[in-house]
Amino acid sequence: MAFNAIKKQYKAVFDLVGIYNNDQLLNAIDMVVTKAPITELFLNYYPMFSELGVMYRNNAFSQKATEDQRWDNLFSDQLRQYSLTEAEYRVLSITNTSQDFIRAAVKNTIRDASDAGYGVEKTQRLIRRALEDSLGDIGVSRSRTIAQTEMITASNQASQYGIESTGLEYRKFWSTSGLKNIRDSHIYAEENYPNGVEKNGIFDMGNGNFMRFVGDPQGVAAEVINCRCTTLYEVI
Repeated sequence: MAFNAIKKQYKAVFDLVGIYNNDQLLNAIDMVVTKAPITELFLNYYPMFSELGVMYRNNAFSQKATEDQRWDNLFSDQLRQYSLTEAEYRVLSITNTSQDFIRAAVKNTIRDASDAGYGVEKTQRLIRRALEDSLGDIGVSRSRTIAQTEMITASNQASQYGIESTGLEYRKFWSTSGLKNIRDSHIYAEENYPNGVEKNGIFDMGNGNFMRFVGDPQGVAAEVINCRCTTLYEVI
């Protein structure tokens, strides 16, 4: 899903090669590489984790809750809205990064083709190839990062909605994955809050950063990109 969204951004420029001249193509990048494909990705991706909200709600009551479908629908709507509000800056960031990579691929190819004295048709072929190569080399790794990062945010936000929907008092805990290369700040949050924090509490990451929960979109990129932690909850 993430790769296809990025691919649509690249295709918007690819389709203009041969129609626009070099200067027009470069000037058009910011206009045609829009946030629409990434917004669509978020709107479809975030609601996929709504069932986690239902699961956390049920677990909080220690029994099978009724009207699961109603809560699933509610959490889906909340996650969809969340992706358009608090996570919106990520949509813009991803789009800006796509613009930067696409612009670099096109600009560098035009420069190299000009230095080599290539004609219009060969330059156009090289631009298309450069866009394909950039999408293949950079787009794949970027799409993995996007999917991983947004999965963590969406899943932890879903669980937050689930536990909040109960109206019960609770503590939240930072839990690392136990995998390699865990951030020191995430280990700090896990180890320095053995009793968790209050439901509205904030995790001090020990490095000047603060997080409401794992994957918090208000957190800095260094704390959320490719994170594999999770937020755990305890009803009190």
